[in-house]
Amino acid sequence: DLLKLVNTKNHGELGFHLRALKGLIEQKSSKEYHLTHKGLLAANLLDDVSIILSRTTQDLLHSPIRYVQSLAFGDHAFLSSDSETSTKDICFSYLRAGLTKGEAAVFFAREQRLDSYVHEIKQHGINAEYIDEGALVIMPAEEWYINKGKAHAQTIITNWTKLLKAKQKAKFPGLRGAGQMDVFFDHAKTRELLTYERMLGKSFTDNWCGLCIYDDSRLDERRFRQMVAFHGHVISKDIAYKLT
Repeated sequence: DLLKLVNTKNHGELGFHLRALKGLIEQKSSKEYHLTHKGLLAANLLDDVSIILSRTTQDLLHSPIRYVQSLAFGDHAFLSSDSETSTKDICFSYLRAGLTKGEAAVFFAREQRLDSYVHEIKQHGINAEYIDEGALVIMPAEEWYINKGKAHAQTIITNWTKLLKAKQKAKFPGLRGAGQMDVFFDHAKTRELLTYERMLGKSFTDNWCGLCIYDDSRLDERRFRQMVAFHGHVISKDIAYKLT
């Protein structure tokens, strides 16, 4: 199969190049080769170059998926979408970008969808080994944000600090987090949510990046403006931009 893909019949030449790619690929059996973590990173970089060459800078600026992939430590982003499909595509691309750079990642998903997200996230090119090795953690949003029916902004941020330190102790350079924030609305904790979002962006800089996910239907105009004010980046299914 590999010989056909590279359009050659020379087994020796192919073998030479496979050996040269040591560290990027690994041989699972006599007939199976797999990309290593470094190999996945290299493949993603090649994809990035291909996309950059085929699209203009202006297109890249406003492409939500490309935009979230470029988010870095210190960024606090607000994602609002009315489409679950686009939300997953954007969120999983954001997590994948961090994982391929060696960052730790955590995703706080709605509890009723947790199992399906674990399955779907693998379909977006995120290797199961990231979960097995602790690089990626997927937890119920209700468990993280709400404790016994209460939501304390300072407690949540303290837990973020502890999680970040634990990942740094495990030799990760930092933490990339994403959370589905509608759980605050489910528990009538809008005031606590506003306090939390106001504090969150000021609490982490060098080693943390956050993507706060909202369902459009849960945001009226006033809430939307408030969320925009608390974040440095605004993203929807159609456009993304940095606030000045």
